[in-house]
Amino acid sequence: MARPFKDVRYPGVSSRIKNGKLVYRYRGKGMPEIRLPGRPGDPEFEAAYEQATQGQGQKAVIIDLPGLALPKTFGHAARRLEATMEWLDFDEATQQKNARLIERFLQMQVDPAYPLTWRNTPVEHLDADHLRAIIESVFATNRTVAKHLLVAIKKLL
Repeated sequence: MARPFKDVRYPGVSSRIKNGKLVYRYRGKGMPEIRLPGRPGDPEFEAAYEQATQGQGQKAVIIDLPGLALPKTFGHAARRLEATMEWLDFDEATQQKNARLIERFLQMQVDPAYPLTWRNTPVEHLDADHLRAIIESVFATNRTVAKHLLVAIKKLL
């Protein structure tokens, strides 16, 4: 086995063989292990080493969870609705139809110029003008769906 990499220019850096490849890592006291790309002297190695020594390791990737719902938003209201006795009393077909309509509403944009959807919008921001605009846009294509969508939105309120 090869002797681990130690260099006075790179304190805290060591090497090891992993899956047949030589891998360099930085291990600072009280910090997690950080893998360093390339070899010592390479520009990417130097940049990664500089970040690791300053405590600026890799940024964690933020992933939206499927059931994410901010408090007092329409997404939160939809989650709470699914746990009510009224919802549980509906038959399977009614639950699916209402869930589909509610999901359609939650994915609509509040304003076409911005990416904000109704899922992340507080319930108190829905006024009669917004509701009328939503229902009229659906009413133009399908009157029956507009009526059912209005009923589904009222269940969230």
